[in-house]
Amino acid sequence: ALRRLLEAIDNTLCYPTKVTSAEDLELSKCLNRFGIPLTDTRDAMGRDRFHFWTPEMHFHWPTHVPTWYGDSQREWGLKNETMCCAPDSVSFHYIKQPAVMRHLHALLHDCDSALRWPGT
Repeated sequence: ALRRLLEAIDNTLCYPTKVTSAEDLELSKCLNRFGIPLTDTRDAMGRDRFHFWTPEMHFHWPTHVPTWYGDSQREWGLKNETMCCAPDSVSFHYIKQPAVMRHLHALLHDCDSALRWPGT
């Protein structure tokens, strides 16, 4: 799939010169246009591994309040609290302090397994 993406990325169908803050969405559209399959990266319990917000925002997100973010997640169901994030999450946006990254790493990888989130 990566080789096919490299062949397609400069094609005008992928808008290689487009300036956008939604590069992840544009990349998925490009992959789709060239028949490159996408993979559901959620865990077995439907928790996301790639996150638009910080862990705190995902945990406390008001799922009952209509928002553009909630609308974008409608197909999969917007989750919060312990169901928001997979324990093997890959990325969170908008984390600026290195101490927060160290804290997340400790929570996810150094805590006793009996204290981890449900289903892990």
